[in-house]
Amino acid sequence: MKANAEKRNKNDVVWIGVIQDNSEKRNHLKALEKMIFDISQVIRKPIANVLNIRNVIHSLEFSNEEKMEMLSVIFEEMDRLDQAISHLNGEYDPLRKSQKIVWKEN
Repeated sequence: MKANAEKRNKNDVVWIGVIQDNSEKRNHLKALEKMIFDISQVIRKPIANVLNIRNVIHSLEFSNEEKMEMLSVIFEEMDRLDQAISHLNGEYDPLRKSQKIVWKEN
């Protein structure tokens, strides 16, 4: 709600303003905040794990067996990332539809 007082004479003041429902905007902002959190926490963790393994593999010599173990961890992290993204898509699609947000796909 926003209003300004307008003095008409010594004794009369008229308030002129608007009342606006901004619940849709608040819901949209909450959805964006959740997306930012999920990107920084849910999606970023498996990527950081894979990057760390990559750095270790590049910096040291490993046997084929050790390399296979590390590849197994990488595959697990990629599966975790894929599942997280699928889950988030399921969460955000109803939010997108309820907020009438149009996402352009390439």
